[in-house]
Amino acid sequence: MATATIYASAGDGHISNYLDHADTWANCVAGTGSTKAAVGGSTTGLLVYGDVGYTFSDPTWYNYRSFLPFDLTSLSGATITAATLNIYISAKDIQGAFGSSVYVVTSGQSSLTSLATGDYNTSIGTTSLATTTPTCSGLSTSAYLSLTLNASGLAALTPGGSAKFCVRNSIDFTGASPVAYTFGSPNYDSVTFQTSEGTNKPYLSITYTLPVGPAGGRRRPSGLYIR
Repeated sequence: MATATIYASAGDGHISNYLDHADTWANCVAGTGSTKAAVGGSTTGLLVYGDVGYTFSDPTWYNYRSFLPFDLTSLSGATITAATLNIYISAKDIQGAFGSSVYVVTSGQSSLTSLATGDYNTSIGTTSLATTTPTCSGLSTSAYLSLTLNASGLAALTPGGSAKFCVRNSIDFTGASPVAYTFGSPNYDSVTFQTSEGTNKPYLSITYTLPVGPAGGRRRPSGLYIR
């Protein structure tokens, strides 16, 4: 057994999607008729967000999806047996009864090094890839959130290729409508994390084995055999 630490690629970040509250949460989640903005290359990314209402402004449906691509070419030939996804939580702001949890799914992000608005709806997975789905209110700040990948999560890791994750809030994931706000009372979960440009980068901690080579040696990911 061997272990490797793989940091997120430069294409990590988040995509915001928002609609006037006269529209529906379902349309916001689906990206129908909405305004999207991709934010990459930032030291912080939004993990989840929700429905916001303020006293002196119109309420708006917001949904954020965060994207975490990883380059796994250094693990070519390896068999991955276990892995954790680790995200450094910088801050959180929990308001009202939004009550969401953190879900990790696959994404179809087009590039490891950049993020585009079209990635919001590109092959977003519907299967949870982690063994737990922690609540946003229960997250510790100024600390790493470590999520153990389940069998589906391990299958999303391609040694010699890549892994592309999307982080969704549970209300986005399930399609349930958030609790409606009351005028002047915000209702959202906001969690920020550091991206690959930050000091505490997102990373995968991967346990893997190597194939047996000549005379019982094992091949390094580089292609060299060792005894």
